[in-house]
Amino acid sequence: MALPPLRRRSDSTVGEVIPTVLVVAVLAPFDLDGLDFPDSRGPRYTIKTKVREKTATGVVTASMAFGEKGGKFIPLGKAKLRGGTTPNASVTFTRKKIGIYRVKFAYPGSATVAPGVVITKIRITRFLTTG
Repeated sequence: MALPPLRRRSDSTVGEVIPTVLVVAVLAPFDLDGLDFPDSRGPRYTIKTKVREKTATGVVTASMAFGEKGGKFIPLGKAKLRGGTTPNASVTFTRKKIGIYRVKFAYPGSATVAPGVVITKIRITRFLTTG
């Protein structure tokens, strides 16, 4: 229901119309509810994560950079989010170099969730066993 516009008091000679319609869009933030990196001994790895907001739909882009700071992010792939009880994102990749990597999850936004980027660190190791 639209409200009629307010007018200035009658002693005002200008007679301007003051708009009374205000539209506010409230969006949930893009945030991860945890990161599951079950096997750190690869060379093939899978990172699984859950998005905190249950109404999130669309695509999450995952990228990886070597080192704790600096370095260029290399795209790993995209994961499709489907709204539901817990939207999940899973990305599989191959790395031969051990060390600390930064993983970036970027979300372009949707009607209910704001765009955002989450960067986290993982450690890739190798254990040699003799037997």
